[in-house]
Formats: sequence, structure tokens, C-alpha cells
Amino acid sequence: MLFRSLNPITLPLFFPDAAKGRSLRTVDYNLQQPHILDYHVTVEKQLPGQIGVTVAYAGSRGLNIMQTKDGNPTIPTIMPDGRQFWPAGARRNSLLWEGMELKTAGGNSWYNSLQLSVNQRLSRGFQLQSSYTYAKVIDDTQGQAGADNAGSSIFGLNPSRRSTDRAVADFDTTQNWRINTIYSLPKFAEGGIVGGLVNGWRLSNILSLQTGYPFTPALNTNRSRNVVNTGGGGIDRPDLVAGRTRSDIIRGGINGYFDGKAFTLPEPGYIGNAGRNILRGPGLANLDFSVTKETAISKLGESGRLEFRVEVFNILNRVNLGMPNRTVFTGNSVPPATEQPLATAGIINNTATTSRQMQFALKLYF
Repeated sequence: MLFRSLNPITLPLFFPDAAKGRSLRTVDYNLQQPHILDYHVTVEKQLPGQIGVTVAYAGSRGLNIMQTKDGNPTIPTIMPDGRQFWPAGARRNSLLWEGMELKTAGGNSWYNSLQLSVNQRLSRGFQLQSSYTYAKVIDDTQGQAGADNAGSSIFGLNPSRRSTDRAVADFDTTQNWRINTIYSLPKFAEGGIVGGLVNGWRLSNILSLQTGYPFTPALNTNRSRNVVNTGGGGIDRPDLVAGRTRSDIIRGGINGYFDGKAFTLPEPGYIGNAGRNILRGPGLANLDFSVTKETAISKLGESGRLEFRVEVFNILNRVNLGMPNRTVFTGNSVPPATEQPLATAGIINNTATTSRQMQFALKLYF
């Protein structure tokens, strides 16, 4: 109630000096309640062999999604061709403040998916579950902290034109498949020491396959001069060379996952035409496996048993690459000078999963 009663004109006059600066981090006073609308259609069919199949369409519409925006953007000049141009030292909406990191519920999201699942109930010691999703999620940026995503900046590139940042979300996964099986080996002997050794074995696994996450090629400087997030790097985007497409930009590998020469520097004062999240990182394939042995111990009661378990994560020891370095240019050169892509552009120096790991467990039930 104290801030509600303050005069909005007089407040900035004394607050910047108290804060020893004119930059501000704040939350939208008129913050709306984020909410989401879900809708789906499902068809289920029981097949012979204890198999059930489910086919579904699922979608959602997110409204008032949390975003991090520049709350005091600079004002561009609209050129005859409709493009926005930021001259050096372009003024901000409010002359009383500099950059303003604003947390607001101004985002939108759209999700559509086709989902297929197959389940085989336990029959003759075998059980299977499989789920596949083909989906697409679009937003116009969301998130409250930089760690919320690694593929682009949580700051929208152009606060005055939301459409500039409308694209697939940072966490969009086009295809996602999971399958797990459990198989209990049949009894090979009845009772005795031999039966205790060869009976009670169970094998299980989880296979995960998915396409990569999207990411945005970026500049290391604020070449557009729109001073979003006080002009920090990783927000501005380059121009896309005419005729280049994702299929010929992505090369794969760790020493240049994408071709930096598919991009050029935009003119100073302009936003590059390369879209947000136009490229995709490496996909993921992983197999986890476990072996379990249960031995009944009658002296511990009806439920008494000893369980020995071996679990192997990433049993094939597959290298699942992480996201590449998405910074293509420093962006410092002035026309007519040209700039070559950075040597680090597209370099991958991390992995998305760990190497093979094993763990052993021994449990006693009584």
C-alpha cells in the first residue's frame, strides 16, 4: 500500500540516487495470473496378447507466461522499408532510468502433439511399455533466470515487436520415444541350492531416444544498439545468408557443429534476420539396463527375501553431445570491414549425459 500511494513521478526523482545508479530490477506491479488451457482427444484399443494401444492428440495454450523483458526499451526509427533502426545513443521510453530488468507475465505459448503408447501387460514373465510423442511448442520467450535455458537469451530481442521472438520454445523436442521392458526368467530348477542360484532372475531396460533442443546463433556484442539487458552479449542475432537452410548449416561433430559461414553481420543499428531457435542441437540416445536376483528366505516369514540388483546407466557408453557454442561473431567490425566467424563457433565441449555408470545394491526384506 505504501508504493500505491506514492506519486509515480516523484518516486524516480529520489530513488536512483539512493540506489547509486539508474538501472532497475523489478516485478510488474500489475502482474497477471499465469494460466494454461489444456485440451485433448484420446482413443484406446485393446488388442490380443494383453496389448493396449492409445492414440491421442494433446494441446495447450499458455497465457500470461512469466517473462524477463527490458522494461525501459530504447525507441527505434522506422525506416521506409519498415525495418527498425537504432541510432547511437537512442533514447529510452523513460529518461529517468537506464536499463530495467522487468519480470512480467506477458508471454504466450502454443503446444500441439500426437501421442502414441503401447502397453503389454505382464504375460509369461514379459512386460512392455512404449510411448512416442511428435510435438511442437511455440512461445515468445519465457523464463526468469538465465539458467532456465541454454539455447537462447531469456530476454526478448525486440521488446517493441513481440513477433521478432516468436519461435519454437527453448525446450521444444520434436520427437521423443521411451520404451521399457521387464522380463522375469522362468524357473530352471525346483528348490535346493541349484534352484536358489538359477531362479528369481529379472532383466529390465529403459531406452530413450529424442531429437535435439533448438538454439539461437548469436553475436557477442549489442550490434543493433537497442541496449536490451544493458547491451549484453548473446542477445543480438546475425543475418542468415540467402539460400542457406538448417539442413546444410548443421554439420555435426564437436569441432564445428554448425557452419558459421552461413551467417553474416547485420549493419550496425539493425537486428539480424536470423530467427530465434532456428537451429537444433544434437539428439539423445541412451540405454539403461538392470539385473535383479531375488532369493526367498523362509526363516524371515512369507515375505522374507534377499534382493541383489545391478544397475548400469548408459550401458553402451554412448557420448551424447551437449549444446554447441552459439556465438558466431564478436560483432565489433564497422562497414565496409568484414568479420570472420569465431573459431569457437559451433564447438561442443560438454555432454548431455554421463559416461557408463554402475551401481550395486543388496536388500533384505523381512
